[in-house]
Amino acid sequence: MRLATKKTNMDICNVLGEGIDLYQDEITKNNITVEFNTSSNAELHIFADPQRLHRLFSNLIFNSLRYTDVGGGIRY
Repeated sequence: MRLATKKTNMDICNVLGEGIDLYQDEITKNNITVEFNTSSNAELHIFADPQRLHRLFSNLIFNSLRYTDVGGGIRY
């Protein structure tokens, strides 16, 4: 069975930033520093399914938080 996708042109930096925002409470609670390197003018457009990328980034961020010590840092 093939999963349906809804691809669109999108800025991947926005999707990653939204994923980081979702975990902001846990990031703050564990005193974790998140470094997301992108210039304010940077845009990285790709043709992809935003929901799937959101799920992918959410899983990566969740696992990063799970395995980062309190007071540690995560760099994207």
